[in-house]
Amino acid sequence: MISGPLPDSVNFVECLENGTSLRGFVPLSRFPRFRGLLASERGNIDLTLHFEEVQAGIATVLGSACASVGLICQNCLELMTFKLAIDVNVRLVKTETELQALSPNVDGMVVESPKLSLTELLEDDLILVLPMAPKHEAPCSELARVTETDRRRPFADLSKLLLKREND
Repeated sequence: MISGPLPDSVNFVECLENGTSLRGFVPLSRFPRFRGLLASERGNIDLTLHFEEVQAGIATVLGSACASVGLICQNCLELMTFKLAIDVNVRLVKTETELQALSPNVDGMVVESPKLSLTELLEDDLILVLPMAPKHEAPCSELARVTETDRRRPFADLSKLLLKREND
């Protein structure tokens, strides 16, 4: 088992032959498209991966990834922490033809060399799990503090003017 900080890429053929699993972390800084959607680039993706041979020469990557990332709440525009988790179940194939031959319910990835990029494996799924409009689960602190007296009521004096006009 490989643990601790994980490299940019792993030789999945060696991992498959040796029965090696990966458990560790990958810094957010290695995911350029994903980190561009975050409010903060600090942190890591915690990762557990295992490689299995499905057929001769065809491997599957199984595992999970999780992280706590900083996003901007769309209600109060303050920084919030979002916990994300994804399951990894990807078939590794050698050609586009093999990829197209996979069943529609099987995720696949073309890997031409024995080196598998962890960024390429995970980044799209990490992006897809982010909320479109992140919001705090509980009411935002800024919005919760607004009271009736703080609210602006632009037509509050209109009723007084209408009553005055009727009396004249």
